[in-house]
Amino acid sequence: MSYPAHEIQGAIDSLNELITQNTAAFTAGGLTPANVKTALTAQGVLVTQKDTTQENAKTALKTATIQYNSVSTTAYGVFTSTVDLLIGAAGKGTPLAKQIQAIRKKLTSTKQSGGGSSSSSSSSSEPPPSSSSGEPPSSSS
Repeated sequence: MSYPAHEIQGAIDSLNELITQNTAAFTAGGLTPANVKTALTAQGVLVTQKDTTQENAKTALKTATIQYNSVSTTAYGVFTSTVDLLIGAAGKGTPLAKQIQAIRKKLTSTKQSGGGSSSSSSSSSEPPPSSSSGEPPSSSS
């Protein structure tokens, strides 16, 4: 069972204080209180270091997930606008347009089946409007 770092550190601090206050009793019992405290303190330091490492990793993962979701949404918008642009150029209903639609359908079915790597909601799945310049829209990232 894993205990919260602040709880372990608090318990270690309390035990070290008790050892300090009762050095004579523990020495009489055959212990070297300074050695006991050193070993105990070392474990507290390790717990604090590993807790910091773990918290930093959680923060980094959260940040990376937010960044991925943003880039993924933008990429999908550019992709789907480009699909619309290409279908318009190829002529709606033509064999080429159907090939293009099949590529989009494959991507959208992947998201619907949970095949993506992101757990983002689809709240912003509306694509941006198609470019009227005849060029694919570009990302501003």
